Amino acid sequence: MQAVLRPVTYAYSNSRAKAMKAALMPKDAVERLVAAQSIGEILSALERAGYKDDLVEPALSYAGADLIEFALGKHFAREANKAFKFTPEEAKSAVRAVLAKWDSHNLKILFLAKHMGYDDKKTRVMLVPAGELSGRMLERAILMNAEDLVLFAAHHGWLNNGAELVSEYRKSNDPQPILDAADRRFHELLTSIPRDIPDAKKIIKIAESDLDVVNIMNVLRGREADASAIEVRECWSGFGAISKIRLNKLCNLRSVEEMVKEVGSIYSLPNLAEEYRQTNSLATVETALERKRLESCLKGLRTSILSPAAIVGYLALLENEMLNIRKVVRGKEFNMPRDKILGMLVF
Repeated sequence: MQAVLRPVTYAYSNSRAKAMKAALMPKDAVERLVAAQSIGEILSALERAGYKDDLVEPALSYAGADLIEFALGKHFAREANKAFKFTPEEAKSAVRAVLAKWDSHNLKILFLAKHMGYDDKKTRVMLVPAGELSGRMLERAILMNAEDLVLFAAHHGWLNNGAELVSEYRKSNDPQPILDAADRRFHELLTSIPRDIPDAKKIIKIAESDLDVVNIMNVLRGREADASAIEVRECWSGFGAISKIRLNKLCNLRSVEEMVKEVGSIYSLPNLAEEYRQTNSLATVETALERKRLESCLKGLRTSILSPAAIVGYLALLENEMLNIRKVVRGKEFNMPRDKILGMLVF
C-alpha cells in the first residue's frame, strides 16, 4: 500500500518545494543588492522580497548589517520549517538530519563565543534556529557559560559524553574536542538516515559534501598560517565523503598553491590553482568549491522525482540565498568593491 501511495505523496511535497523555489530571489535581484548605495536600500529591497516579517521584531534591538543578518537566519528557519511540515512522514528523518547541520553550527558558534568571551547580542546574529534546537532553546543556551552549554546540549541529545567533554575542557582549555563532537553528532544523524527512503544515499552524499568543503578550507587556512602537517591534519574533523587517504595527501603538501592544485584535482576544477595564483586569496577557492558543490547537488537532485531530494534541493538553494545576501551585506559594510563582492557570490 505504501508503494502505491508514494507517488501521490511525493508529487504533492515536490510541487510545494517547486513553488517555494520559484519564490527565491533571482540572480538579477541579488545583483541589484550589490549595486545598492546603502544598507538602507538593501533593507528596503529585502522587505519587498519576502523578508519583511523577519525584519520587524529584530529591528527593536538591531540595525544595519546586524539586523539583516539576524533576519536572514530567522527567514531561513521559517521557510525550512514550512518545508519540513509538508515533508512526507517517511522522509522526515532524512530532512531532519540535513537540518541538523544548523544545530551543529549553532552549538559551535555559541561555544566559541563563550570560550572567547564574545558579546551575547552579537552572537545571536550568527545563529540559524532551523534544527532541533529551537529559537527558544537557543535563547536559554546563550545565557549559559561554556561548560553548562555543553551539558545542556548533551542533555538534549546533541552531544555525546557531555561530562567527559567538560572535564577535558577544564584541563586543557581547548575548544576543539567539543567542536569535533558537534560535527560528529551531525554526521551520526546523517548516516542513520534509513536506506529505504528514496534517494537516501544521494541525500547523505549532498550533506557530506558540505562537510568536505569545510574540512578543505580549514586545512588550507591552517597551511596558510604556516601550521605543520600534524597541526593542519588537526584542522580536519574526519567527517565527510572525501577519503582519509586523499585528505592525508592534501595535509602533507608543502605549500598552499600545491594544496589548491590538489583540491582542483579532487573537484575537477583544472583552473583553480591559476585563479588562486592570480588573486592570492582563499576566498576565491572557497567560492569555487561552493559553486561546484551547489552545481553537483542540483544536478543530482534534478534526476530525483518521487523522493525527498526535491525538498533537500530547495533547502540547499535557500541556504545559498542566505549566504549570498550575507556576503553582499558584509561586503558593503567593509566598503568592498562591487566586482569583488560579485566574485564571492554563487548562483
